[in-house]
Amino acid sequence: MSALLHAATLVTAGVFLLLRISPLLEYAPLTLTVLTILGGATAFLGGSLGLVANDMKRVIAYSTCSQLGYMVYAIGVSAYSISLYHLVNHAFFKALLFLSAGSVIHALGDEQDLRKMGGLRKVTGFTYALMLIGSISLMGLPFTTGFYSKEVILGLGYFSTSLTAGAGYILCLISALFTTIYSVRLLCNGFITPSAKNIKTVKFAHEPNLYMTIPLGILGVLSLTFGYLSNDLFAHHSSFLDFSLLVLPKNLKTEYWGGGFAALALTLIGLMFAFLFNLANFRVLISITFTSNLRKCYNILAQRYYFDNLFSMVFTLGVLRLGYFGAKELDKGIGEFIGPSGISNALYYTGKNATPSFLKNESPILYGQYLILFIFLSNAFLLYYSL
Repeated sequence: MSALLHAATLVTAGVFLLLRISPLLEYAPLTLTVLTILGGATAFLGGSLGLVANDMKRVIAYSTCSQLGYMVYAIGVSAYSISLYHLVNHAFFKALLFLSAGSVIHALGDEQDLRKMGGLRKVTGFTYALMLIGSISLMGLPFTTGFYSKEVILGLGYFSTSLTAGAGYILCLISALFTTIYSVRLLCNGFITPSAKNIKTVKFAHEPNLYMTIPLGILGVLSLTFGYLSNDLFAHHSSFLDFSLLVLPKNLKTEYWGGGFAALALTLIGLMFAFLFNLANFRVLISITFTSNLRKCYNILAQRYYFDNLFSMVFTLGVLRLGYFGAKELDKGIGEFIGPSGISNALYYTGKNATPSFLKNESPILYGQYLILFIFLSNAFLLYYSL
């Protein structure tokens, strides 16, 4: 389910909608500017949150947010075909990652915490190989599916003269570094580094069955080859999408190759740093030198930039206040006044005002006496006339 919803259908539906309304966006330059900034910010935020996530599927989900930022950024610079190119490429390697993660979780008895894994490379070697393929394609290493579309998107920002496109390009570059770090962390913690001695779930790990192996193998092949095979359709101004996407001549990009070399350099630096941090004792040096600063950054990322607290303060409390207002003022106030209480009071006061004036000041006992006298006289009258 995660492979279907998070890789190719549900979360990319918004990007597909933006692609379909490209004729509207081309005549709304302010909207394109906003999309450029939002795309770069989304790529940065999603990548940074993936650095501290400990749930295997959550790390991959944050990478999906980051890659969606790349797609929106490409739409913001009017490169709709490139955004669609990355959307299709992303579907293959992200579905591979989610299915591989599901295979690992199933093998470990529904365990998803990376801190409780380790050493699975020797037990689930096939799944590890496919997870490695999906990760290097996600990182955008050369000659993988993710490399071709990611290279073009970053090249668009590199050759752009717009200030907003440049700012988004820098955010996407930093996101590329983050992608490398959390991808290597996922591989190391899950498959390479030895597991803790008190963890028993790893002992019962096993490879997936044939029904899971075949789809994984197909996605693994496509994660390595599809980007190269479809490059001419998306990245070379082919007439393949002329009737679906509109780009005004002033926004048409003719030069975008070469801008991804900076991202490739950052990816290699991130690879080296991540392997040192996860495999060697380099983390001891880091903890000694930058303990306080890293702890502050980690707390901010672990709290997801305090978005949850902000949401609780602004939206949740607002909804609670609105519900309280509705219950007190509308339901028990106006609703009671118009409904049961209002009808009851109206009938009471109507009956009270209809009572003869000489009876208003009398006691209830006198009311009873009058009623008995009335009944007696009525029966006497009826008896008299019946005789």
